[in-house]
Amino acid sequence: AVLTSAQAMRTNLATAKLNREQNRAKSKEALLAIINDETMDSAAKDEAVSSYVKLTDTIEKETDAETVLTAKGYTDCIVTVNDDTVDVTLPVANLSERAQVEDIVTRKTGYDVSQLVITVAEDK
Repeated sequence: AVLTSAQAMRTNLATAKLNREQNRAKSKEALLAIINDETMDSAAKDEAVSSYVKLTDTIEKETDAETVLTAKGYTDCIVTVNDDTVDVTLPVANLSERAQVEDIVTRKTGYDVSQLVITVAEDK
């Protein structure tokens, strides 16, 4: 079977999203192991709980933004929330509705539009 460039791009975006989800699952598992370890001191457990809550909040923001973007027709999009920025990757030839994307992502993540980095993953 021959993949078109659009299919390959979507496959790459889906792979990136899957890798992100797998890494997050491993991080959550490691943090839960610390939280549930009876031999860990309370400071380590408190830090693990804080990290777990932050990670869960990040995942929720990303998922919320991706869900709304997908509903608006931006299928296979990826939103990645970092400490200071939000990266948005959209599989479109051009982005004619940038303001709409910015509005969705800022509302769902709580970040300012100046903190958004939008990448258009064009077919090549």
